[in-house]
Amino acid sequence: MKRHKFKTSKKLKTIHRKMIVNFGAENIRYEYEHYYFDIKTEKVESLQAHFKKIGLVLLEV
Repeated sequence: MKRHKFKTSKKLKTIHRKMIVNFGAENIRYEYEHYYFDIKTEKVESLQAHFKKIGLVLLEV
């Protein structure tokens, strides 16, 4: 498992939560306009590709 974070707005908060849950994220926490979550190592590449496609920056913590 690896810990990741990304910045979101209050408007898109629920949409982004559903998106990361669909990828199998665990231990999701929203704090200071950032989502923090754990994701299994084998799913990281597909999640990174999805984030790149929609224009969001995914950071590893």
